[in-house]
Amino acid sequence: MVRFILFIFTFFPIIVNAQLVRQANFDNYEIFFSGDKLNADEFEGSAYLDESWKKAKITINGKSLEYKKARYNIYYEIMEVMIRSDHKYIDSKNISRFQFLDKSVDTLTFYVPQADIPLKGKKLNGFVKTTIVGEYQVISSYEMLMRKASKENPLLAGVENKGRLITKIENYIRINDTLHKIKKEKDFLNLFRDKSKILKNYAKDEGIDAKTHSGLVALLKEVGNGSL
Repeated sequence: MVRFILFIFTFFPIIVNAQLVRQANFDNYEIFFSGDKLNADEFEGSAYLDESWKKAKITINGKSLEYKKARYNIYYEIMEVMIRSDHKYIDSKNISRFQFLDKSVDTLTFYVPQADIPLKGKKLNGFVKTTIVGEYQVISSYEMLMRKASKENPLLAGVENKGRLITKIENYIRINDTLHKIKKEKDFLNLFRDKSKILKNYAKDEGIDAKTHSGLVALLKEVGNGSL
């Protein structure tokens, strides 16, 4: 019995260390970096796609990993994840796609590098949100702009020397590999002229905003439900 106990205590550290090494290799892939340079106090406004932590599936260097807590920082172009109690950061250049696994989010909604989707000659950094709706695709690009107080922006005077982050969102619908920019409801209705009146009434009755990603998804689902 004593020998057995000695055996356990002798090899237990080795077993634990092996588990930690495997876990570290699984978690890191040499892609994590320190968040010391991240300074949220240097600006006003949110730098995040969504500040809340969500469960996510992230494809990193060809491997799909799931994290219980993740959020995307648009300003710094990094993914933040919580591993146990550690706050870690992943450079977006190592990520080929990610998907939030929130129950309220459509399972066909994911984020991919903007370089993977042509935006008529525009080349932006970061990721685009894309939702597949039948034969169509709703795409939203995000660009973080820094605004500082000036004569042109007097409303920012109270920000002192800080800048204010503003997220610029552009929405598109992809039809047969062609991107159609949607700035207002009319842009969407023009794509479905034979159903425009019905779609306009449907949007009004349901309170759907055609200038948002979720609104466009809802309208496209109505286009494809066969009732129009």
